[in-house]
Amino acid sequence: MAATTKTDKLALDLTLKSTLSLFVQFETTLSAPPSTPPPASSIVDTAPPEPLDLFQDAATLTRAHTTKLSLLILNKPFTPSAICTILRELSTNTIPAMLSGVELTHPTIWGNTFHTEVKARVTRLLRELRNMLGEVSAAAAQSTGTTIGQADKQRDSLSSTGVVWEACDALIQLKKIGLAGVVVQKVRQYHELLEDAIAELREWSEETSDDEDDEDADDVDTTSLTGPKAKKDRTQEDAVAIDDLFTATPHLPRSNTSLRSLLSNALKRLSLYALLYKALIKRRLETIPTPTKKDMTVEFDISTLNRLLEALASLPEEVDELASFFYDMDEQGVQEQLTKCSELATDAGTLVEMSWEGTEDAYTNWVRKWVDLLGRAEEQDGMKKAGDPQ
Repeated sequence: MAATTKTDKLALDLTLKSTLSLFVQFETTLSAPPSTPPPASSIVDTAPPEPLDLFQDAATLTRAHTTKLSLLILNKPFTPSAICTILRELSTNTIPAMLSGVELTHPTIWGNTFHTEVKARVTRLLRELRNMLGEVSAAAAQSTGTTIGQADKQRDSLSSTGVVWEACDALIQLKKIGLAGVVVQKVRQYHELLEDAIAELREWSEETSDDEDDEDADDVDTTSLTGPKAKKDRTQEDAVAIDDLFTATPHLPRSNTSLRSLLSNALKRLSLYALLYKALIKRRLETIPTPTKKDMTVEFDISTLNRLLEALASLPEEVDELASFFYDMDEQGVQEQLTKCSELATDAGTLVEMSWEGTEDAYTNWVRKWVDLLGRAEEQDGMKKAGDPQ
């Protein structure tokens, strides 16, 4: 019996090492650029499985396997053979199935954003599984000679299992939300970044310089400016003033009417940019067709989606650059950057002027009005607010 136990533990050690090495190899594969997709004819002939189904099934099995693995780590007697069976199942079936799913979501079919997100989710699962292998190794070491306390082992095992479950759930979610759901999540993040940039610039426009309030200085009670406490206060104020020289953003003087007028106009345009994100999410991104085998008989130019998402990701960065020109009081830089931002937003909005089926719809009419409003905002300060397409 002792010899068998020793053999089992040796087999577990070899299985742990081979599984860990395989997971590292899988992660390396995921970090490499995507391979060339198979020809369309071969895709139709071989009828590959749906990648979202693969992710759901494989992640569900992985979740179940890790639950069993956690119980085997915590409970006595320690059974290396049962653990080896689970590790082999993970390394030869469920994880390779996920890698096949990644290949099937090639960026030329599913788009750059979705492919990148899929790789990130599978990579996270592999990383958390590697951490769990460390818990298995620690449990094996404890079974031969206590190296960590039972309470610590239980806490670590439960924690690592929960993180693996979260990673599995993220992959299972892909089946529910699909391509459209992933894209909408990303664009909402871009929209939040844009709104933050707009809010920061609007807040800056409402600030006033301390120098502009000096007319009230003569009314200050000077009796508080003497004595030890006053000296201490002035010392602290001087320190703050020195810090402000390096960190504070210059205020926009009230006297700089031309830049203030430009800022007012810019905020109107930026509001239109933010409105565009909402309309695109509702009328285009939430209705993206899933590029399954059946849909491949219908023309769906994924490169259009790629270009749209690149523009929507770039616009918040360009608005941040616009804010920098305002902070530097660089009117020419502001005008040039504002033109660049408007062109980028217009390109994004009109890129999907037609529906994914190539027909006109509510968004088509709305974006034409939006372009007209943006054009008028470039010529004058006043404008009417565009409504959401009905």
